[in-house]
Amino acid sequence: MLLRFGVENHLCFRERQDLGFEASSLKDVDEGLVGCEAAYSGAVVPAVLVYGANGSGKTSLLGAASAMKDLVMQSRAGTVDGAQPSPSPFLLDAGWSAKPSGFEIDLVIGAVRYHYGLEVRNGTIASEWLYEIPKAHGRKLFERDGQVFEFGRWLKGQNRAISRLTSPDSPFLSAAAHAGHGQLSPVHRYFGNMAFIGPPAAPDVPVRLAAAGPDRRVIDFLQSVDTGIVGYRSGEAGGVEFAHRGRGGKAVYLDMDRESSGTRRLLVILDRVFRALDGGHPVFIDGLDTGLHPHAGEAVLRLFCSPRSNRNGAQLVATTHDTHLMKSPVLRRDQLWFAEKNQDGATDLYSLTDLQTRKGDNLELGYLQGRYGAIPRGGS
Repeated sequence: MLLRFGVENHLCFRERQDLGFEASSLKDVDEGLVGCEAAYSGAVVPAVLVYGANGSGKTSLLGAASAMKDLVMQSRAGTVDGAQPSPSPFLLDAGWSAKPSGFEIDLVIGAVRYHYGLEVRNGTIASEWLYEIPKAHGRKLFERDGQVFEFGRWLKGQNRAISRLTSPDSPFLSAAAHAGHGQLSPVHRYFGNMAFIGPPAAPDVPVRLAAAGPDRRVIDFLQSVDTGIVGYRSGEAGGVEFAHRGRGGKAVYLDMDRESSGTRRLLVILDRVFRALDGGHPVFIDGLDTGLHPHAGEAVLRLFCSPRSNRNGAQLVATTHDTHLMKSPVLRRDQLWFAEKNQDGATDLYSLTDLQTRKGDNLELGYLQGRYGAIPRGGS
């Protein structure tokens, strides 16, 4: 379960910016909150929405989380295509260009809270650390400064041997997982389960749908938002064909190319979302409103904010321009975040809870009127 993600000196982020998921003390709707004893507040929100003007850094925020995943999931030989992940420092301030890019995450696996982070400079790991936080104070599992490693007494296993095999451009967490480290592999696996969805459609989704067989939840969702799809079947050459009800109630099957771009994107989103809901994993969607009707976007949001559909603590992080979602009855104020460029061109990230609001405020109107910032200058 994700509690916090932080990024520093990467792309448009200069000073460290944090995106938080621990529920606040606001007396908002609490039906969708996920109980979590390891969270300081005792609960986490199941979804956050990030708003901001074009070019404000919303996509870069998700890109930073994706970059951290890529760094952690790489092997000593590099990523799948053989290229090393390369974080990019903030370039609008010369004083930061030589500093490392930093990534941090607080997460819960089982009942254990972990704090993990790493810094990268010129393609090498400048520092790396992992703490276990069972109570008020953290317990060091390992710390790394370049190629110098220190291990806490709580970390068992062949740590020294693995450190000698860890290359300067590879995280120790990655090397340990590849060596089958029983205590660290679950943390590594958490990153592997992160799902990222950008605007382009994923080409493997139709093939996977055809191979896995029909998922009634997907069809039910598509019916509920009036896409016209009532079923699907495996077509020729391993493709997938979708059933539409034609004249006289007869099912007519159409291939993927005949579906609208919005329907195809929705299929990509649903494929990732239902797998995340089943496994209790995080999903990052860049542009939840891209190509989708507002009601469809809200329906996706409701899947995470309902304890009936989200039984395993899955979480959604989505960027959007759809202000209609601010009025959704399933959203709390601590689920709304904003990205805004400051006068130096760096992105500031902040929550609506950082501002003065009251329960029952028209949040959509307030945002469009510029009360919360993070809108185009000409719109204020």
